[in-house]
Amino acid sequence: MNHFVWSQPAKPQIGCICKEDGNDVSVTVRLYGPNTDYVISCGRKLQAIKYLSATGFGANLLVVFGNGMVQSFINARTLIPSNMINAKLAAEIAKELRRFH
Repeated sequence: MNHFVWSQPAKPQIGCICKEDGNDVSVTVRLYGPNTDYVISCGRKLQAIKYLSATGFGANLLVVFGNGMVQSFINARTLIPSNMINAKLAAEIAKELRRFH
C-alpha cells in the first residue's frame, strides 16, 4: 500500500495529497453529513467500497474517517450509447463485467 502525506500549502483552504516520493496524486474526498444514513446506509456503502477496492474494481480506498473517506481519483468520463459502437470498447466492458460477476 502506498503511503501518503497531507500537505497544507500557503492558502489554508487548499490541500494536496503527496506520495512519499513527492509526486502529487488526485483523490476524491467523500464527506457525509449528519443525516446521510436516512438516505443511504453509509456502513453498507463503505462495506461495498472496501470489497470492490480490494478486488481491483473502482477507485482505491485510501483512508476512512468518522464521516467520510478518501479514494483515489479515476480520470474518466461517462459513456454514451454511441460509444458502444466501438467493438473494442464493448469487448473490454464485457470482459470486466464477466470478471465482476
